[in-house]
Amino acid sequence: MGNGFKLSDPSPVRKERILLLSTQHLSAATMEWLGKADGYKWPVHPRNDYGFFIRADSDIWDFSTLNGDLVAALQFAKDRNVEWILFDNDEDPIKGLATYDDGAT
Repeated sequence: MGNGFKLSDPSPVRKERILLLSTQHLSAATMEWLGKADGYKWPVHPRNDYGFFIRADSDIWDFSTLNGDLVAALQFAKDRNVEWILFDNDEDPIKGLATYDDGAT
């Protein structure tokens, strides 16, 4: 039994990669800054109290204006050819990125 859907347009589907990272890789200052984001002006979309969904393309960020923790995460994503980062408070931290215990949850 099928799912009831039939593709009428056989065009290829665009796919992008998402990197899941713990919010523990962000400092409290960066979490506060990201929390003020407007998804229409910035490539950041807050996920209620759970974290942030951000565009990781390095050409849209001015790294000189960002905190080092966010730069490190964006570089980590770039090195892995990832277009998006989902910072989630339920995700476990990974090796290779610093963690912060200054209030980020």
